[in-house]
Amino acid sequence: RGPVLAEGVDRELVLSSLRRKLKNSRLLVAITNPWREIPEVSITKSSVHRTICIDLSVGEETLWKNLDKQWRYGVRRAGREGVVVERSTDDGEIDRFFVLCSQISEKKEFVLPGSAELIKELVKCNRVDESIEACLFVARHQDEIGAGVVVIRIGVNLHYIWGGVNRELSKFRVGEAVQWAVIKWGLSGGCKQYDLEGIDPVANEGTYRFKKKMGGRVIAFEVPKAVGLNCRGRFLAGFIGRRFR
Repeated sequence: RGPVLAEGVDRELVLSSLRRKLKNSRLLVAITNPWREIPEVSITKSSVHRTICIDLSVGEETLWKNLDKQWRYGVRRAGREGVVVERSTDDGEIDRFFVLCSQISEKKEFVLPGSAELIKELVKCNRVDESIEACLFVARHQDEIGAGVVVIRIGVNLHYIWGGVNRELSKFRVGEAVQWAVIKWGLSGGCKQYDLEGIDPVANEGTYRFKKKMGGRVIAFEVPKAVGLNCRGRFLAGFIGRRFR
């Protein structure tokens, strides 16, 4: 899902290679959810998935102006309150960050994918090349974690993966501080786009409003496509495709 290929790469060639690898692993079905922007007037309630993308290519000054004024106030207040944002690979901080994510998932009643162990592996692993990396950013207030965000950079595309906020410290605007730090880091690394990876104005209105104030554009994904990798898989793909539609 999403823009994960560099410009000029033959998407169909890559997908064909991926399907062969999956088939050799004895998997049955591959499901793709390609990122293709749909005009906002075409976004309906039947859209399978929506997200917000921020165009980082416009530069820091324009990005700052595009932020909602309350969001800009939040970033400034975080600075005045002594909030510090840094990258972290510390096991203890990763554990505390994942607790924040778990508390939010319980409160909002959604399944939290992943684990603290997975995050540790991602942020510490040796990369295949310099174009892919995962980072945990934490916002601290008086040495206590107030918010955290895990992002993955793939080439010039930045993806939001996990996030959590300590509600007791939210008054110090730690959420705004950590996201603005991620944006500035993305800019310093030449990133062109920040995908906030999902919004739900109905089931998760608070998070939707927070992301919307970051100044990005709302887009929708096409209906996922299921491809059978063998005879049995093709039968299953037809069934899955009907369910998607």
